[in-house]
Amino acid sequence: MVETTLWTNQSLITGLLNSSKKRRKKQANYYLASSRELTRLNSITKAPVIHHFSENISGVMTIHSWKIQNMFSKENVKRVNANLRMDFHNSGSNECFGFRMEMLGSLVFCISTVFMFLFSSSIIKPENVGLTLSY
Repeated sequence: MVETTLWTNQSLITGLLNSSKKRRKKQANYYLASSRELTRLNSITKAPVIHHFSENISGVMTIHSWKIQNMFSKENVKRVNANLRMDFHNSGSNECFGFRMEMLGSLVFCISTVFMFLFSSSIIKPENVGLTLSY
């Protein structure tokens, strides 16, 4: 009876770990693809800003002689805003990912702390627990 229960628990834990591993792999692929796409879009919107600025610098005399500074200024602001929108989304996704990683690290730390305190002092020495938690 005990052997059957032990076998069932072991197979249950193995099944949960395998499904968890597949889910983590799927999520990692999703976030990696999203991050690459946002970085690509950020680069695509940055190129017109740089090109427009360099064209303005090279044609500054013509722009001043035709007195169309406002038109070029408004166009530059429009392109910078488009780039900043993509930069905002890219930064937001990175912050969200960072927050999730911090929460995962805190969870692992909390669980390991609980296990360290639950084990008897013959398994883990108290000074090693203190040293581990201080780092």
